[in-house]
Amino acid sequence: MAEPQPRQTTSAFDLVPRSFELVSKNLPLFALVSSAPLLMTVLSAVNSKEVEVGSSLSPGLLFQSALGMAPAVALILGIISLVLQTMALGLVLKAAQDKTANLNELTETARKFTLKYLGLSILSGLVIVLGFVLLIVPGFIAITRLFLAPYVMVSENLGVVESMKRSSELSKGNAGAIWGVIGVTILLGIIGQILGFISPVVGAVVASLLGIGYSVAPAIRYLELKGK
Repeated sequence: MAEPQPRQTTSAFDLVPRSFELVSKNLPLFALVSSAPLLMTVLSAVNSKEVEVGSSLSPGLLFQSALGMAPAVALILGIISLVLQTMALGLVLKAAQDKTANLNELTETARKFTLKYLGLSILSGLVIVLGFVLLIVPGFIAITRLFLAPYVMVSENLGVVESMKRSSELSKGNAGAIWGVIGVTILLGIIGQILGFISPVVGAVVASLLGIGYSVAPAIRYLELKGK
């Protein structure tokens, strides 16, 4: 079967001002869904004196940032962060369509998809790790193919495996468009890393705020590749 032709997409760098603009239109809700992950990022920086690149909305932060905290506090913050991150998926999808979200919609998103999102994060992580263990290249391919899965899950109301398959389908022939968004995300995180040499907490906050500002970009890319 022939490789699908790449879709015309917006430059990942051009998505920076667009994403920040869309975040500003839903700023109170973005502040809400980012509050617990941002707190965990700062606490992680205080505990480890390091800043994790792009950690502000990453599922991997849930337990990584819990190091050094009391187990009960870490568990509670982890659960809250997971719920808020699921709400964030619904929020960025709304924002990417230049629509205003409301708290009731995001609460419903969390109710329907939090456990699915956790399962998707775990399964996707295992696939990516396995890809790197077996051979480096399959790991990078897995990252590309699964990058859109969370947005697919919430937007198209699919299960874990179905979301992974659909993400892979949308990603075929469009690796450059996806890696562009990943690359800019990493670049913004590096800015926080550099500032982290001056102050770990300042670096963590800046990296998180930049990550939040660019958080709509992956959802925009998903909608572009979906053709809407």
